[in-house]
Amino acid sequence: MVEVKSPAVQATPRISAIVLSFNNAAGLRRCLASLAASTARPQMEVFVMDNGSTDGSGTMDTDFPGVTFLRLPRNFGATKALNIVIRSAVGEYLLFLSPEMEVAADAVAVLAARLDTDADVAAVCPYVVNEQGAFAGDLWELPDSSVLTGSWRGELPRVAAMQVTEATPVEYAGRSALMVRKFFLRGLNYLDARYGEFGADLDLAFQIRRGARKTILDPQAHVTRHASPPLPASANNILAADRANGVAVFLGKHYGMFSGIGFRVSSVLGSLVRFQFGLVMALASGSKIDGSQSTL
Repeated sequence: MVEVKSPAVQATPRISAIVLSFNNAAGLRRCLASLAASTARPQMEVFVMDNGSTDGSGTMDTDFPGVTFLRLPRNFGATKALNIVIRSAVGEYLLFLSPEMEVAADAVAVLAARLDTDADVAAVCPYVVNEQGAFAGDLWELPDSSVLTGSWRGELPRVAAMQVTEATPVEYAGRSALMVRKFFLRGLNYLDARYGEFGADLDLAFQIRRGARKTILDPQAHVTRHASPPLPASANNILAADRANGVAVFLGKHYGMFSGIGFRVSSVLGSLVRFQFGLVMALASGSKIDGSQSTL
């Protein structure tokens, strides 16, 4: 299933950088170039997990001989793809990156230093800005007890623009730019395979809080987010269904089976009211992105 090209890497790397890429060749090239220029490069192994790209990303390994490329024939979703790489990574710290992220030269070293010095921190994220310099981090609030009353419908409150000058705890940092202790993920038996594209990082954030650990935003680590190419409109229904599946799995796992079922039912009914019949079919089947879709 996976085609592997594994050039020699430095012995016993402390950090395993994992770039999960899908049809973003330009972003992937820029991201890998920034990792190559990182001051932490001698301590780091770099993986690219290509999740079934068709844009030529698969020919990039000759330009980055120090990077290990793993390739899946189709898009199997982020959870399955990341779990494959995590099991191959040897670093004590895992750095998850999306290809639209360009890391500053010292960003990886700053993130690793934060984990080195604070045993209570399970994960740390950088300060992310867009090309215009505005805050563009993937930060949300974790859902609270409103899930039990049915008032929550899966739209997590996004944290507004942050201006911070020191390390700050956050509830939920997405996987677009996140460094995690590998032993913490290993203790969870890695990412929960019931998730497809969406939900595994939400589950991780919840598990970090439940384990009395912290996720920290370190403003001394800088990353620039560049625009990513849009996905085809034909993928909208499966992406929406995958997100709903992720929310339902999360609710059922942490708030009880009926909470998850209730969310699935309300999602289907809401789509019926909006006459989104294609989405209704995808939701009713419990679809998640798992490699069986022809639209991705």
